[in-house]
Amino acid sequence: MKTQLSFPSFATDEAAKTIIKKLLTKNIQTRSLGGLTSTRNLSYFDGFDWEDLYQGKMNPPYIPKKFKK
Repeated sequence: MKTQLSFPSFATDEAAKTIIKKLLTKNIQTRSLGGLTSTRNLSYFDGFDWEDLYQGKMNPPYIPKKFKK
């Protein structure tokens, strides 16, 4: 299927659009974001604390009701 991907007018973050486009690539060989190192270096993740993520120090932004205590 060769449908042109379009985003709503409020979707203005070009870095986020780039990630979405790459993840929606049909060919699995070209879908990859380039591995973990390349993904971490995308401008979308500027300011993200990967060490805190690895150490389990981050709280999830949303917890579904099924899993809430």
